[in-house]
Amino acid sequence: MSILCFLPPYFESIYILLALLEQEVVDITSRLAKGEGEFKVFGDKRFLWVTDDLSLTALLTAKNLKKEFKLKPLTWGLTKKEMLSWAAFLVFLLIAFSFFNRYQQNKEHKARLLAIEKQKLADDINKAAR
Repeated sequence: MSILCFLPPYFESIYILLALLEQEVVDITSRLAKGEGEFKVFGDKRFLWVTDDLSLTALLTAKNLKKEFKLKPLTWGLTKKEMLSWAAFLVFLLIAFSFFNRYQQNKEHKARLLAIEKQKLADDINKAAR
């Protein structure tokens, strides 16, 4: 039986877990001492109840991890073809939004120019009336 224990010293909740884990280790070792068997606790040697030193970085290196524990890209259950289709659709939506935005800006610009022309015409008529 083995226990891996790596506890960072900066979490308060971890200290509570450490106290519980230490008591659990003491209980298990006392039970195993009565019977037969070997009990190993792997972890940082700072803890008195750790029997074998094992570094967390050595444990988590990519070459030591099994394939099922390595990170996989998140695909939301989509195939590669479906992801490409959604990506193309989103690009199309962005382009369509861009063109619509440009159209609205041109329309507003023309409306401003027309308002300026109307104001100039009104100014000319007022000037001629005086």
